[in-house]
Amino acid sequence: MKNLKRVGLIPSWIITRDDLNRAELANIAAGLRWVRRGRFDILDADSLFTQHKRMFGDVWRWAGTPRASEKNIGVADWWNVREHLHVLLGDIAHQIAAGAQPAEEIAVGFHHRLVSIHVLPNGNGRHARLAADLRAERLGREPFTWGRTDLGPRRRHAGRQYRRHQVGGRLRPRPPPRTRPVLRRGRTRADSA
Repeated sequence: MKNLKRVGLIPSWIITRDDLNRAELANIAAGLRWVRRGRFDILDADSLFTQHKRMFGDVWRWAGTPRASEKNIGVADWWNVREHLHVLLGDIAHQIAAGAQPAEEIAVGFHHRLVSIHVLPNGNGRHARLAADLRAERLGREPFTWGRTDLGPRRRHAGRQYRRHQVGGRLRPRPPPRTRPVLRRGRTRADSA
């Protein structure tokens, strides 16, 4: 692993990417058990930061903190990520109260916007998948499978939801998805049976 990637890494025994993936997966499993046990308000920003801390806090010192630098993905004004997150949470609360969209569409939209903001230094996709699953469950639906059985890293296709923006070469999130195709990807055939 590159030295830069080791900044903030807690376990000294991690040498390879496989070691890191195993440590993160174990930490995510513990975080998942914690989230499922407690009374967790998924529409509260501090709760979302706590969720991230529980998912990655045994591996990374920066877990549970908002990102503090510009990235090539996410909102450009990183110093306002908390504000963007509060707007998202308010929008989702309004959608739920209005009842204008099906629960799964609300959960998928929540996931998309949470990833698009890129609130955290790393682990945004895994964090957002769990948050969307919790949102779906709270709305009376089954959690999504996201095409796999765990919340491990999805390195091979990680950049697919982004496209190169012409101005300045920054990566920008794609426009909000049409929900039907996204719902089909979120639910496998086994889910429908």
